[in-house]
Amino acid sequence: MFHSYINNNNEKIKLLVLVFALSSCGGGGGGGSDALIIPNPTIVFSGDLSAVYIGNSFTLTWSSTNASSCSASGGWDGSKSTSGSEDVVITSEGTTTFSITCTNSSGSDSSSVSVVGEVLYSYPDWDSHSLVLDDIQTRHQPYDIKINIEEIWFKTLSIPESSFSTTVDTYTFEELQSGGIGYGSHLAFEDRTYVFHSNWEGFNMPENGRAAALVYDNDRNLTDFIYKKIPGGTHQYPLLNSDGSYQVLFPGVDEGELKNGEPGDATSWVFNPMDNTFSEVPINVGCHGSNKFDYEQDGDEDVICQSWGGEFNWKPIIFKNKGLLDFEAVMVESNGVPGHMSASAFYDNDFLNIVYADTHGIDLSYNIAEFSNVIAKYFPNDLSKIVDVIELPMPFFEKDIFKDIPIVPNWENSVGLSHDVKSHPIDYDNDGDIDIIIASMIWAQGHEYGFSIMQFLTNKDGIYVDETEQRLFNWSLFSPGTHSMHFNDFNGDGYLDIYAEDSGCNWYGATGNPIIPDDYLCNGRLAINDGTGHFNVIIETNQLNQIDYIRENFSRWAPFPGFSPLLGMTATKELFWSYIRHDYDATETSGGDVIYNGNVDVITVKLSNKLSTGPNGIDPSLRGEPGFNEFYYLLHNDNARESVIAGEYENGLEHYIAAGKELGYKSNAGDN
Repeated sequence: MFHSYINNNNEKIKLLVLVFALSSCGGGGGGGSDALIIPNPTIVFSGDLSAVYIGNSFTLTWSSTNASSCSASGGWDGSKSTSGSEDVVITSEGTTTFSITCTNSSGSDSSSVSVVGEVLYSYPDWDSHSLVLDDIQTRHQPYDIKINIEEIWFKTLSIPESSFSTTVDTYTFEELQSGGIGYGSHLAFEDRTYVFHSNWEGFNMPENGRAAALVYDNDRNLTDFIYKKIPGGTHQYPLLNSDGSYQVLFPGVDEGELKNGEPGDATSWVFNPMDNTFSEVPINVGCHGSNKFDYEQDGDEDVICQSWGGEFNWKPIIFKNKGLLDFEAVMVESNGVPGHMSASAFYDNDFLNIVYADTHGIDLSYNIAEFSNVIAKYFPNDLSKIVDVIELPMPFFEKDIFKDIPIVPNWENSVGLSHDVKSHPIDYDNDGDIDIIIASMIWAQGHEYGFSIMQFLTNKDGIYVDETEQRLFNWSLFSPGTHSMHFNDFNGDGYLDIYAEDSGCNWYGATGNPIIPDDYLCNGRLAINDGTGHFNVIIETNQLNQIDYIRENFSRWAPFPGFSPLLGMTATKELFWSYIRHDYDATETSGGDVIYNGNVDVITVKLSNKLSTGPNGIDPSLRGEPGFNEFYYLLHNDNARESVIAGEYENGLEHYIAAGKELGYKSNAGDN
């Protein structure tokens, strides 16, 4: 070893340094200096949110001083850098705490951040819903009352009842207030929204007819109830004038009063929303099925209706809009194509096309089957003669499968089994041409078979094809009818949706065991458009009959207990529904007679959040995917739909986030 030491200069140096160090540390009893002191670490730790929907992430940010290492615990784990940020996905409901500890040789410091995980999705009760529908189906064999009613089209698309809230306002009038048949419409301004209603009280009580305007503020609170006693009306049409103003036409109704045993007519009225007044329109007419269009194509919207009774008996009439409170009656000759119940109109190239529904006694020269719905073509400047007639596909309930349903005596001989009460020309598949939707029903004996449908007739290069069962989803035939259809973009995606309503409810539900719940007997259904002309019902009276006040105080057997919920939508697309319920004295205290008093209850049901296109109508941007459309995605992506059905993903949006986006699946109809 001595030999190695002598000949290894490096080792020699090391030995000398060691000796020096030992002597300096007091080996000989000499003096020294203090050791180096390292401060304890400190941490600054924060999160960017206090609450976040499950499935979304929030950002943790931290920085430390004097730390040599950091580690995570609680809602996350693992080693972390001494400073940084990290996005963390929240996977559970309730409070999750995230902690971080940073250390050095002297000690450690810890800090924590908490975040609340909130449930984004809330689903309606499919099990209970399907049991009721199965019961209705069992009672109506061999007829299939279900059109595309499956869990996949209900659970992640329907709006749960918990998303609605309800208020009640009571008004007392000196004059008699009673119920009757009637439908609604709405008109939204920046500072208020109107919901309109009109009614008739049977054939011999025109004095009980009423027009009403319910006025709501931007918070959807009822602020005024304006009414006018009129001979009666069923439909109202908010009409845009060419100067940008609006007026609301209440055409005279055919069924308010029988005259010499024949259908009657009534004075028409118009409402001016600028001063909240009603004015008489000197046009007596008996309007039944009707619709609005722009007759002169001048920016003033007009109304066409099929008239019974009075001067225009069995003839269509156009209310030509000449400006505020000014209308002219224009009669249309139907030339052997008597539209018995309904008329609507649209322009196609050089022709004015009038859709006649529920026709009766079509001239044989047209070679068209009896009870067909047709398009009659006119030159716009000559409504005295028909240029051509196009037969539309067979009315929905004229199919052989329904032929044995018992109906009101002599009714079938008049209009056929399929009672086609309303038509609406519209480009529902967004391909640039006009399609047609026809609302049909069976007026069945005893109401046991009170079926109704919206029949979708798709325009394919000028040929109309019945695609009802391919385009309508989550629809039950069992309902009283669809006399009124409202088209608007209710969920803000740029496509027209449909609100289908009717007066009253189906009486058949009071019989049988179990009794069919009241909620399933009425028609007030909102169907959303996927963007390609497919419609799925997401809101119906099951969700809208919110409070015990409705269910307990207005039994189905009260005389005219009310109407279908009337839809309103504010200028900012916030939805609400209005019920008008007319009070009356109990029959047991009035000798079995019904005595109406002057009280009217207005029940307002509000959708808590704006309707959007995500699962159950939520805004998909809450999951970071604005523009995603749940209905479109499930309908057009088979693999996604099957995965949701199998329970692999709870809805289409979660499938899109996890897999569909990477696979290149389109999230909406406009996704390129």
